Amino acid sequence: MNTFVIDASVAVRWVVDLPFASEARSFLSFQNRLIAPDFLPAEVGSALTKLVRAGSLSQADGVEAYEDFFRAPVRLYPAHPIALTALKTALKQGRSFYDCLYLTLAESEGGRFVTADAVFYKAMKGTPHAKHIHFIGQE
Repeated sequence: MNTFVIDASVAVRWVVDLPFASEARSFLSFQNRLIAPDFLPAEVGSALTKLVRAGSLSQADGVEAYEDFFRAPVRLYPAHPIALTALKTALKQGRSFYDCLYLTLAESEGGRFVTADAVFYKAMKGTPHAKHIHFIGQE
């Protein structure tokens, strides 16, 4: 079984048709172990709120998408045990603490961090962390 750490950029694509949604949905296979830090629902809710405010989704569709997100087979892990390591990575690499929490969870669980965040992916290329990151979009 493959272990994948899913961030909000991927989870939102499970429930909203955005670019690379089919690639994101392919990770919902029962052969995959999907995990994320425990703040993933907050990030997904924030992303859906932004889509509603931008007029890309109606309020009803935003609420329905959030309900659908909670049906996904993602196990949430507490962020606090990995927070210090993530902070050190974020400071060393000049990246977001939140992104580094996902990455640190992948590294600690022997999995890969799956993201649609091209900026983070490109910034981490050439670092020792790159082998733990999978970008679902095209380069």
